[in-house]
This record gives sequence, structure tokens and C-alpha cells, in this order.
Amino acid sequence: MLTITEAYWQAQRDTALAIPGMTPERYDRYIASVRLQDGCWIWTGPISPQGYGSMSLGWHNAQGAHRVAVKIDGREIPDGLVVDHLCRNRACVSPQHLDVVTHQVNIARGTAPSALRVDADLCLHGHPFNEENTYRNKQGHRFCRACRRERMRADYARNPEKYRARSRANTQAKKERSSDATT
Repeated sequence: MLTITEAYWQAQRDTALAIPGMTPERYDRYIASVRLQDGCWIWTGPISPQGYGSMSLGWHNAQGAHRVAVKIDGREIPDGLVVDHLCRNRACVSPQHLDVVTHQVNIARGTAPSALRVDADLCLHGHPFNEENTYRNKQGHRFCRACRRERMRADYARNPEKYRARSRANTQAKKERSSDATT
């Protein structure tokens, strides 16, 4: 009798062999490199320094084992999207634990400090993230205007001559531009 995992691998064989670079031998090696542990399908083959499984699909064609798992499951990974481990275990290749999302969604779902601050209503210093006090850079990251103002004041207090020199240079440049425009 087949286990659920073995039945899955047999059912997905044709889909897997349609992946560029996947051969029957590589698919068998893939299956042999997966072990069931605490509900996750753990990759026991080569692991990257970041903790992700790695698999070769040909000469100079190493792929993340979790990305191969998504493809074996019959799902595409469009350009600009990444595979998110819902279980937070980077060595897991269980298709039920893998979701194809944007990088921003992947980060927001994570446990890093940046992810924990995504939904915050206040900055680290307690200022509100509202329309008047928030600005976003070109990448869409938000920043607190009050904190920036405080940093600028503290920087000026430490080194006022730097700002005075910059102000003199800007004034001089404006004078030169206006005199060029009048001649």
C-alpha cells in the first residue's frame, strides 16, 4: 500500500518530467531526498548557506528545491514572484506549505523585525504613521517625518559648520545661475 506522499509523487510524475532539465533519474533522486518530519517534507539533499534546498536540473542550472516542488505540483512561478514557506521552514518542499507571492507579501508574512513593523500604526519612537507624518520613498518604504526632523536637528547640533557651508554653497550657486540668466 502506498503512503499519501508516495501516491502524490506517482501522480505528479508526468508533470515533473515536463519541467525543463528534469529527467526520470533526477526525479527519482528528488523523491529520495525528501523525508517527512513534523508535517513538513524536509529536503535532505544539498542545502544552501541560507538554508534552502538546492537541486541541479542540468549543467549550471541549480534550482531551489522548493521552487522545483511548486513546479512539480503543476504551478507556475511568474517573473517577479517568489515562493513563500508558510511553515517558515526553508528546507520544506511540501506543496501545501508553499505559496507563490510577491516579495513584499513574503517579507510581510515573515518574522523579521521589518515584517513585524508592516502593520504598525506608530513608528519606533511612538509617532503616528498618518497622512501628515508619513512619507514613502521610490521603493514604497514608509518613513516617519517627525523622526527625520529630529535626526536632522541632532545632526545639525553636532556639526553646524557642515550645514552652514552647504548653505553658503547653495546661495553662491543660485547667484551664479541668476547672473548667467541675466547676461
